[in-house]
Amino acid sequence: SRDWSSDVCSSDLAPYTKVRQTKEYGARVLLPGQNLADTEPFARELVEKEGLTLIHPYDDPAIVAGQGTVGLEMIEAEPGLDAIVVPVGGGGLISGCAIAVKSVKPAIEVIAAEAALYPSLYQRMRGLEQKVGGATIADGIAVKTVGNTGFAAAGSLIDDVLLVGEPEIEQAICMLVDIEKQVAEGAGATALAALV
Repeated sequence: SRDWSSDVCSSDLAPYTKVRQTKEYGARVLLPGQNLADTEPFARELVEKEGLTLIHPYDDPAIVAGQGTVGLEMIEAEPGLDAIVVPVGGGGLISGCAIAVKSVKPAIEVIAAEAALYPSLYQRMRGLEQKVGGATIADGIAVKTVGNTGFAAAGSLIDDVLLVGEPEIEQAICMLVDIEKQVAEGAGATALAALV
């Protein structure tokens, strides 16, 4: 059995608070790459060697289905909605939401909100070359490519993709604090930034 603790690499892109809180839950935290794409081969190797189960954060049918409940909760809270705006990284959340809400309200619009530095869904929907990267306050959705599972199931259900820049995301974070008294990370504030 290999001692993976010696292989822990420091990633400048992993938020310290997320790493610390994950460790506080008793998890072993390994950061072998700079992003999810770099980490995935390492994770698959670890799963194979240790007999673990890989739960992909967005490219998994069960995750997409589970995230669809968010869309249903929005409609339950506000039955008159004619559109929802969903932040997008890997596409699991918007895919689940699109499938769920359009099954209940077929005419509802589903709008994706992406950080302008990581427009992977925008590019994929338009058949453009994947060009993403840079430091973003919306690190939770800074994903190089959207997942195939969600895109195959729900890509056609997404009505539009809006790209927002860093100043707009920062403004949305401040608005949520000032108006709603809620502290949101950049990824969560991206939908409000797109709405504004």
